[in-house]
Amino acid sequence: MDLVPCLVDGDVDTYGFLFGGVDSTPSASEVWDALEVEWEPGSAGRQPNIFCHNFIRDFVFDDVALRSLRSIAGDDLKVNGTLRLGQQILTVVEAAPVLSVVDEARSRPSEFSWAKIGFPHVETDLRESVSDRMFHLPYPELSTSVVVGAKVREAYERAGLTGWVFEPAAVDD
Repeated sequence: MDLVPCLVDGDVDTYGFLFGGVDSTPSASEVWDALEVEWEPGSAGRQPNIFCHNFIRDFVFDDVALRSLRSIAGDDLKVNGTLRLGQQILTVVEAAPVLSVVDEARSRPSEFSWAKIGFPHVETDLRESVSDRMFHLPYPELSTSVVVGAKVREAYERAGLTGWVFEPAAVDD
């Protein structure tokens, strides 16, 4: 099995995004309960299992995505509440841990003076230990990036989930 972790992002072009219900980024202690949202479809014209919302830091999961990914990543997924899309209840999920697994020497440097890293390279020796994890990185310039281990990506694919695009967190393998 290829153990390279991946940065994940919402596939907004294909699956669209959620809006409404939330008018600001939530505080750390705030939990939402069935706030009503709307969906702007993407080019596929069908809803994904994992949505993006412009004010929500990480992702919004349907029941299938929550069950599938929680069975692998478990406590890494912090639930911040629920949203309601019509009759469907969705779960607001945050990748809770921040892990220091980046090999700075092999990462791409940033082109901006305020940032140290432009693209991370996850240390080869640490890849297996994060294979069942979903996390953030400790660098301010990458703090909103969500990284998933190989087993999380495998569970996503095995369940036939939609809504994410993956980019391997490796520069020079």
